[in-house]
Amino acid sequence: MAFHFDWVNSVAFTPDGTAIASASGDNTVWLSSTVEPRLIGKLEGHTFGARGLAFAPDGELLAVAGADRLVRLWEVESGTLRQTLAGHTERVNSVAFTPDGTTVASGAGDATIRLWRATDGSARHTLSGHTDSVLSVVFLSDTLLVSGAADGTIRLWSIASGDLLTTLDTATEAVAGLAISPDGTLLAAGLHDGSVRLWQIDVE
Repeated sequence: MAFHFDWVNSVAFTPDGTAIASASGDNTVWLSSTVEPRLIGKLEGHTFGARGLAFAPDGELLAVAGADRLVRLWEVESGTLRQTLAGHTERVNSVAFTPDGTTVASGAGDATIRLWRATDGSARHTLSGHTDSVLSVVFLSDTLLVSGAADGTIRLWSIASGDLLTTLDTATEAVAGLAISPDGTLLAAGLHDGSVRLWQIDVE
């Protein structure tokens, strides 16, 4: 399926697997059916490239990270823009929802992570500690967030307090992507040196 007019930066499945969202440098997000090759909808609003994507666990909302420094929350069924989240001073690279869908995290080129309430778009915390662009964010649980950055570190944060809990050093290699295993016991990180590293997670 080729609908975009520029490179595709990110793709994500809806939680039920019936559709895919794709974010592109052409400033659009397309929703496409996985059952047959057809478009379901088109989300427009970003002015300088759509980057990261994340669906809420119930599939009702889609968060889109923009190179225009904004995060937009879209209602998937109607295609209506619910909230525009402003606060970052550089492009937003990655977004994620908590497993309960109440909080959105955004990581950006300003070296910060911002936490937002999904219900009304209000700010919860700004997490500072990275010294270079935050490239990936992923929730370990409803209370813990993991971030990876171009400064070569992976950081674990408390959602409730915004405090930094621990830092993993990858020997200065930028951390481009993060993933948590389905059982929540392993953290995988993709690095700019071409390697993938695994850590055992113990949050007791």
